[in-house]
Amino acid sequence: MMKNYYQILGVSYGVDLSTIKKAYRQLALQYHPDKNKAANAEQMFIAITEAYEVLRDKIKRAEYDFLYKKYFQSPDINVYEESTHERKQQSWTSFGEQRAKEYSSMKYEDFSQRILDEIKIGVSYTPNLIFIFICVLGLYGLISALPKVFSNRHSSDGTGILIVFFILGFGTLVYFLFQRMQADYTEERKRKFK
Repeated sequence: MMKNYYQILGVSYGVDLSTIKKAYRQLALQYHPDKNKAANAEQMFIAITEAYEVLRDKIKRAEYDFLYKKYFQSPDINVYEESTHERKQQSWTSFGEQRAKEYSSMKYEDFSQRILDEIKIGVSYTPNLIFIFICVLGLYGLISALPKVFSNRHSSDGTGILIVFFILGFGTLVYFLFQRMQADYTEERKRKFK
């Protein structure tokens, strides 16, 4: 039986990564075995950690979403291979259990500090995002000006070509800034949380 990771985290299918992270943080702090002494707390902690570890990873989430659509959204159409589903589910479960054991062995204070440190890392990239957003606005302004420049019959001074070059430059800049920021964030996260 396939696990519904979205349901485990209490979020809707297809939500963005920040919503998944927020749901995980709330549930993980609530069910951490060091804080919650209920009989099912450890199992809940393992389940939500497993769900989070799959849904936060782009590749794992894409694989999971593919199977999710086949299993939960089209259960009458059995087009996925059961063995593939079972292998993936076992892999995700093993990885999730490993992470949950690692996190549950931490004291609650250390675990909550780790979560705060992850938030701090994300927030530290806010200026980068703002700069990228400003570049995107500039790109949008140039693109919206392009039809006006080319529709002007008296414009043979090369302004249109210049704007096209600026669009290509801004587009390339935005792409590389985003890729660099994403790589830096991933590297910093790996370095901080080995």
